[in-house]
Amino acid sequence: MGLLYSFLNNAINVDTILSNYQKSIHSSLEKREEAPFSWNSIRYEHDPVKQKDNFRKDIIFYYELITYCVRFGNTKLLDYWGIQYLSQPNIRLAKHVNAYLEHFGKWIKDPTPFIKYGIDPKTVQPYIQYLIDHLSMFISKN
Repeated sequence: MGLLYSFLNNAINVDTILSNYQKSIHSSLEKREEAPFSWNSIRYEHDPVKQKDNFRKDIIFYYELITYCVRFGNTKLLDYWGIQYLSQPNIRLAKHVNAYLEHFGKWIKDPTPFIKYGIDPKTVQPYIQYLIDHLSMFISKN
C-alpha cells in the first residue's frame, strides 16, 4: 500500500508542478515587454513590409503556444492567448485570418518545424487542427 500511496502522491505533485508552470507561463506572457499581437497596429494596415514582419511574429507566437499545448496536454494557453485574446479591443492579426489558416494547414501537412525540436507529429497535429477550427470562426467576423 505504501508504494501505491507514494505513486499517487507523486502523480498529484506532478499535476501541481505542471499547473504552476502553466500559470507561470501565462504570467510571463502578460508581462512581456511587447504584448502578443500588440505589434499589429492599424497604422500598418497598408504597409506590406511591416505586415509581413508582423505576420512572422504572429506565426512564431502561435508556434510557441502550440508547443505549450504539447507540453501541458491541454489548450488553456492557446485558448486564452491565441483565440480569446483576439476578441479584445485593439488586438488584431497582421493579416486576414485566411493567411494563418493556410500557414497552419502547412504545419498539418508537414510538421517538420515541430519534429526538429523533438515534438511527435501525431501529438502536435490535433492541437494545430484545434487552432485551425477555432480561428475559422473568425472568418465570419472579418
